[in-house]
Amino acid sequence: MRLHKFFLSFFNFFKKQHQFINFVVVGLIVVSIDYFFYKLFNILSLMSFSNSKRISFIIGGIFSFFLNKRFTFNSKNKSPIIPFLFILINLLSFGMNSLSHDFSFKQFSGNYPFLISTSVSALINYFGQKYIVFK
Repeated sequence: MRLHKFFLSFFNFFKKQHQFINFVVVGLIVVSIDYFFYKLFNILSLMSFSNSKRISFIIGGIFSFFLNKRFTFNSKNKSPIIPFLFILINLLSFGMNSLSHDFSFKQFSGNYPFLISTSVSALINYFGQKYIVFK
């Protein structure tokens, strides 16, 4: 009987976490797109590391809106305010992403600045989208 309750609790936990798991999967896709463009711009020497990160973040943000709206939060809301709220959350996230990248770029080498700035913006985006944009 205890084993049955354990599995039931385990299943219910993941059922409740469905939205977060979808956000993580979408996030991995968006981060891959972000990283691809970040590296592409750096390899081609099109701009500075900081500007490469800023532009790649914006490209990832566009994908993020559509994927999170549809798959993570399953929002059918067509209100014109939704993209506006998304942009506001992403402007905050963009600023923190940029600042954390530039700060960590002075402290660390390799991919650490990218990973740190991506983590900061991911937390801001999840809570902002869940509780403000697609609530």
